[in-house]
Amino acid sequence: MKRIKLFESFTTKYRLPTKVSEDEWIKKFHMQSIDIYTKKELDIFEKLKEENPSLIESCEPNGDETEVSITIFSIINDLIVIYITKLSDDWYLILEQCGHEYEEFYICDEWDEVIGYLSSKNLNLPI
Repeated sequence: MKRIKLFESFTTKYRLPTKVSEDEWIKKFHMQSIDIYTKKELDIFEKLKEENPSLIESCEPNGDETEVSITIFSIINDLIVIYITKLSDDWYLILEQCGHEYEEFYICDEWDEVIGYLSSKNLNLPI
C-alpha cells in the first residue's frame, strides 16, 4: 500500500467547523452572499429548542431567515448567544458571544459542520 488516507476523527460523528479570527470571519462574510435557510434547516432549529428545553432559552430565525440566533443557558457563563448565518454555496458563519466576556468566530463548510458545532455544545440533536 503506497498511501494511507487520514481521517478527521474516529470519535466524532460530525465534522467540526474551523475556528477563525474576527478578520477572517468578516472577510468570508464579505466574499459570499447571504442565503435563506431551507425549511428542513429551520425545522431542525425548531426541534433543537424542543429537545433542549432546559438549556435553550430561544432559537429563532431573523425576519428574512438568513440568520438564526440561539440563546443557551450555561452554568459557567450565564447566557451564551450563538448567531448562525447562512451564506451561498452551503457556507455558514457562527458567532458565539458570552456577554462582554468573549466572542468566538467559526466558519462552516457545509451543514454537517453546523451540526458538529451544536453537538459540541452538548445539545440533544433532533437528527
